[in-house]
Amino acid sequence: MIDRYRPTDIAASRPEAERQRRRRERRRRGAMVVQVVIGPAAIRELIRLGWLRDGERSDRQAVRDAFVRFAKWALGHA
Repeated sequence: MIDRYRPTDIAASRPEAERQRRRRERRRRGAMVVQVVIGPAAIRELIRLGWLRDGERSDRQAVRDAFVRFAKWALGHA
């Protein structure tokens, strides 16, 4: 038997639809996504404070993760 897909099944699998679902869920929880520019001085401070290793200073994901860990700690959500 051939599986039959409804148009909504196809639309629901689109990346845009998934992003919109995640956005609605965040909004329901009262959360939001923000963009933060982390400059060289902040990266140096993350390294100095031990949140980031020196060899990771150019790794965007490592810097992002270190900043998120630091922010959670600073806000008491660690």
